[in-house]
Amino acid sequence: MNNPAPTPSCPRARWLQRLTVAALLAVCLGPFLANTSPDEKSRMAIKAVAIAAAVGCVALNRARFLYRPTIAGIAAGLALILGGSLLTLADARGVLREPGLGFILGAAGVSLIACGFTFSRSHARCLGLFALAAVPAGTIENLIEHGLHYSTLVAKVSAFSLHYVGFTVQTVENTILIHGHAIEIIAECSGLKLFFLLFAFFVILLLMLPELRRIFWRMLFAALGTGFVVSILRIDFLVLIVGYPRMFEFFHHGFGSELISMAAILIFAYFIKEDAFTALEKHFPLPPLPEANLPAPAQDKLLTTAFVAAIVLGLLTAAGVSV
Repeated sequence: MNNPAPTPSCPRARWLQRLTVAALLAVCLGPFLANTSPDEKSRMAIKAVAIAAAVGCVALNRARFLYRPTIAGIAAGLALILGGSLLTLADARGVLREPGLGFILGAAGVSLIACGFTFSRSHARCLGLFALAAVPAGTIENLIEHGLHYSTLVAKVSAFSLHYVGFTVQTVENTILIHGHAIEIIAECSGLKLFFLLFAFFVILLLMLPELRRIFWRMLFAALGTGFVVSILRIDFLVLIVGYPRMFEFFHHGFGSELISMAAILIFAYFIKEDAFTALEKHFPLPPLPEANLPAPAQDKLLTTAFVAAIVLGLLTAAGVSV
């Protein structure tokens, strides 16, 4: 019977764990702050939740990280972080619209710094979560919209549900008519973003907690079903308050819109809460890093210097975006 590998509790192991998470947070801070105009600040709350879920996965898996820094990996990692920083600054200056690539390059850069060119499930899981937190669904949304005329379908279903409970409404393609008002349902308003947000949470939970694969279908139907139903109810609500401009703007563009999204997340969580909490309990407390996973003493200084450089790049990017 083989004895398990020793698990040191030395400050060196804990320092590397915390420095890894700090570097990931720093390089994602700049892209998170990009495009925070008054009309968009509330939307960042949703991305913050996704990033928090990604960081949670890193925390759950960091004990299994294999620290294998190399000079080539560190150089490539810092180059990726710098590239992501430049893209984020270009986005903040109005040259580039989408900051999502900055997240992906930053997370990939930190992974290369810490792990070199090795590849493990833990490594891929944490990196994939940051990608999920960042990648917009815009391209997929457009394909669904143009291929399936999704906004027209949603408009028809929304109008039918209102008609079913007694309201007089009409539809003309993707436009709902009520009491002299016309509400056009376009791709951005059809609920596809909420649909993909809940799907991303579904994938995030599977990556964080592989034990949840046993309730795969329940999670999938809970995510997609909640997204569709809440989107229909949101559109119905907006149709009914279209005659009240301030209330309509608050629930269409303002923080009220994000409150609806957060409510959908809570509803989704309700269906899986017991399984999710049971799976989470199995991962705590976090074990310290095994000795075999730590870098050689000669690599420690190089790795720490590279992590500090990554953090500085991330903070400088965030400062440049905020100016």
